[in-house]
Amino acid sequence: MKLLRLALLIVATALRCIAADTIMELRGVWMHTEGGRITRFIFGEAPGRVRYYDGVSTGKDQSVGAELRGRYEIDLTQTPATLVIYFDDDPHYPKGFTMHAIVELVSPKKLRMELFKTDSAKPKTFSDKSGLLEKQ
Repeated sequence: MKLLRLALLIVATALRCIAADTIMELRGVWMHTEGGRITRFIFGEAPGRVRYYDGVSTGKDQSVGAELRGRYEIDLTQTPATLVIYFDDDPHYPKGFTMHAIVELVSPKKLRMELFKTDSAKPKTFSDKSGLLEKQ
């Protein structure tokens, strides 16, 4: 019984270390551009905090869009991992606005993300609707 407890403790510690490493790799600026549309996530300016920007390019290094701030939670025990962003109140969005996604750290510089509606089941795999964000 003591051996089983020790093995479980070692596995739990290893999982926490993997999760901490993944969260550290997630921190930073991630961006996706497609057809003039810009999507940017900035994870971890403060622990568990995120900024989200969605806009359209208007010229060289300029864009127009909306920026939201909030907190995020990521569940790395699921495959694929689940990301939920709880946005702070903003007059342009409904109160309690949240974003749900499945995510996969493809490489240290590439993050696959697919949004899904809160009232639908979480996708088990990525579809052609997923986007690839690059770390800046």
